[in-house]
Amino acid sequence: MKQKTIWLMLLIVLTIHGCGGGSGGTKSFVEGENNPAFLSSNHITIQKDEIETFTFKVVAKDASEVVYYVIGGDSDAFVIDMLTGVMNFKSVPSQPKATYKFNFVAEDSLGHREVQKFTLNVIGGVDRAEMPSGANRELLRDDSKKIVTDSSSKLMWQDDEEAMSVQKPWITRENYLVCIDNISSDICNDTSGDTATNYCEELTLGGYEDWRLPSITELTTIMNKNGGINKEFKYTSDMPYWSSTVGDISAEKAKVIVFSNGRVGVDVFKGSETYIRCVRDME
Repeated sequence: MKQKTIWLMLLIVLTIHGCGGGSGGTKSFVEGENNPAFLSSNHITIQKDEIETFTFKVVAKDASEVVYYVIGGDSDAFVIDMLTGVMNFKSVPSQPKATYKFNFVAEDSLGHREVQKFTLNVIGGVDRAEMPSGANRELLRDDSKKIVTDSSSKLMWQDDEEAMSVQKPWITRENYLVCIDNISSDICNDTSGDTATNYCEELTLGGYEDWRLPSITELTTIMNKNGGINKEFKYTSDMPYWSSTVGDISAEKAKVIVFSNGRVGVDVFKGSETYIRCVRDME
């Protein structure tokens, strides 16, 4: 009797989850109103120079545990973490396609499955020739105050030792954990606490106290033609610097600039700690 019970339980499990692994198994899915509900976007656009760091988090809401995978179309170009839903390219394509199309699948432990058609558009990156460049601006460093002024944009920049040593998240770790569970929450843009925004707002440097976190456009104005930082700056890191500009892909990311390789507007998870260069308006 015990052996019959075991075989009956095994038959139930195989009916729900299918036999074997990968696409070769046969599954019996339950369709209906209890399917996982996708909360993430099904259509995003990224710059060509963002492909190397491209990530996207698939989010589906359901009462039971959900696993994710991608099928069909251009799905072979991507890898996805089945448990977290974080997806990126398997390898960085040297010549990316303009459009990638495939299907996201969210499946719960009861066999409920939902399929979402997904489109990723890749557009040509930053045009260095049209970018406002620090190489053509009148920047001047004040060694005593450890600041750099730009008479063209009327901006004053932090340039002390902390500009290459202090690292902060865009939002606190606690807020970030809430944000990734609910990307529509206002907490995703709550910069209170020990964050890059608050660091700038509390900074006193050169006799000034009205510092703020710069936008991604403002940060590009201190780049030279090669994508590095203007020669007037003494203290700089090869790592990314935060901007106040939120990401294009999802609410859990914000944009950074990397002076070591000239990358502009890369979307980074807001819970990450990276460098800060504060700015203030001269007028």
